[in-house]
Order: sequence, then C-alpha cells, then structure tokens
Amino acid sequence: MGVDAYLETEVGEKLVELLDPKGIIAQLMPLEDDHFTLLRYVDLYGNTVFNRMQMDQMLIELEQLKNSSRSNEEINYIKQLEDMARRCQSEPHLYLKFYGD
Repeated sequence: MGVDAYLETEVGEKLVELLDPKGIIAQLMPLEDDHFTLLRYVDLYGNTVFNRMQMDQMLIELEQLKNSSRSNEEINYIKQLEDMARRCQSEPHLYLKFYGD
C-alpha cells in the first residue's frame, strides 16, 4: 500500500483522490531532504494535512520532484498532485491531505 492523496473540503468531503497502490508517492517523498520544507514532513504511516497558504511552496517542491523523476509514471503522479495543489490554492476551505498506511 502507498500514501493516498486527497483534495478535501473543511468538513472532510473528498473532491479529488489520487490512490497509490504501488507506493509511488512514498518513493517520491524527500523525507530526509532539508530543501523540501513541506514534503519532507509527509507521514508515510499517518495523516498529513496542508492548507491553501502552503500551496505556493508545495508547487515549487512538486516541480523540483518532477524535474528529478525517473519515470513517466512518477511524473504523472506529480502532475496530478500539482493539479490538486493548484485547486487547493485557488479555492478557500480546501486541504491537500496525505493518508499513509
């Protein structure tokens, strides 16, 4: 199992989901890299929540990940996360949430 990502409302309604049965998101997360001020805190075994105010930085970090990706599958996951982050950024009361195993 991997880390699933969701775009949710403030009451927990799931608007967009990015399921990760192959564990790709977990492989991409830069958990030990201090250059990633947000993504290094994604909890692979718990839940992590990011808000609208964090999306500028999130998009910068996702772009960095995309530039260092090794496969089209990884790039596709990152692009989907970027779409979710852009929507989170543009609408109030939305959250980008990662649910670990």
